[in-house]
Amino acid sequence: MFHLHPDLLENEHGGLLLELWKAASELGALLFYHAIDDMSTYLHLVTDIRNGGWAILFLTEIFKCWNSVFWMCSVLLNHHAPSHDIAAAIADLEHFKHQVSGGWWRAGHGSSYVRAGEGVREMFQTHSKLQRRLGWADPKVLSPGTVRRASERKHVVVSWEIGCLKDGTCITIDARTSSNASYQPADTLWEYAQSMVASSTDVCKEGMWVFYDRAHKAINGDMAESPVSVTCGGCIRRIIIPASDPCSENGLVQVERFAVSSQPDAQLNMPVLYCECAKILIDVIPVQNVAFIFNAQHDCLTAECAVEDQTVHQERRLTSLTQKGIRHGAMQQYFINMHALHNAALIRKFLPCHFSKPKPFYDDRVGKHREFADKVSSVNTKRRDATAAKAQDT
Repeated sequence: MFHLHPDLLENEHGGLLLELWKAASELGALLFYHAIDDMSTYLHLVTDIRNGGWAILFLTEIFKCWNSVFWMCSVLLNHHAPSHDIAAAIADLEHFKHQVSGGWWRAGHGSSYVRAGEGVREMFQTHSKLQRRLGWADPKVLSPGTVRRASERKHVVVSWEIGCLKDGTCITIDARTSSNASYQPADTLWEYAQSMVASSTDVCKEGMWVFYDRAHKAINGDMAESPVSVTCGGCIRRIIIPASDPCSENGLVQVERFAVSSQPDAQLNMPVLYCECAKILIDVIPVQNVAFIFNAQHDCLTAECAVEDQTVHQERRLTSLTQKGIRHGAMQQYFINMHALHNAALIRKFLPCHFSKPKPFYDDRVGKHREFADKVSSVNTKRRDATAAKAQDT
């Protein structure tokens, strides 16, 4: 929807299509919580969530591996009634998962409920292969603030000037980095890192958008005695660690800083990221200051990005085939994608509430429902009368 053609937005149906798209996407992100801090705040759809559980349970993302499950169920069939047999096999898998994971079920026709024995439940807790086959496995344990070094083939050691400073940029360095570290950035050799882990345990790489905390001073200026922390948004340009002491705690992140608009975009209803001045602003911060990643999309409508034929790559080679693609303009303006599900709850915590607060499409919702119902009733009445008249003629 970030690259919709203007012709689709000018007519009435195109405008309604965009509004429907936005409403469905905003609702999906609003209901997406990977952890519930306050149940009363989360219960937007009270009855459905109380009875059915978290909305996150019904994501299609977790069913990607079911292609192999369907295939295995199909292989082990007699192919007399494939659809019925596959449905029965999957139902049996769900029953087994419910039982070994400690779920309760009604005993016979009585009102009492029973569950699997303690030995069965302990087997599920300790048997990693069984957990993996039933779709439940412990996630990777990532330590926030750690840095992954580049491979030996990509290992590069540079000075601060080469590794950080660029023409036409304004560099600021986090005051806590200078005060806490045993080295001075300008006097240290650095090596490029492959990735780092944010406070949310997101793996961050170059080119990713992040929210981060900064307390800065100018490189050639005086360090503030009590630097003030400010949460900002930006794009990671480089991750570096000292070559002499490649400890993850001493890693630095160079982030191109963007300001967040005070009001959402009128068309897409999303916050806008823009450059605060003509120069590129680079914040150099400790890796521990990176909070979480988010998705940002270029403002192609304002930048007037062009659609052009682009050569198709097959593996690492150019081919003679072409396909339509977007050539982004030079304007550095982006949207914070409020429809993305990853870290949707964290984004809502960071941004002011008016960016994520649901806005009614119609002020009088009940009146509009009645209006639509009257129109449908009128149409159905006309159809019945036309059908009756046609029946009399024949």
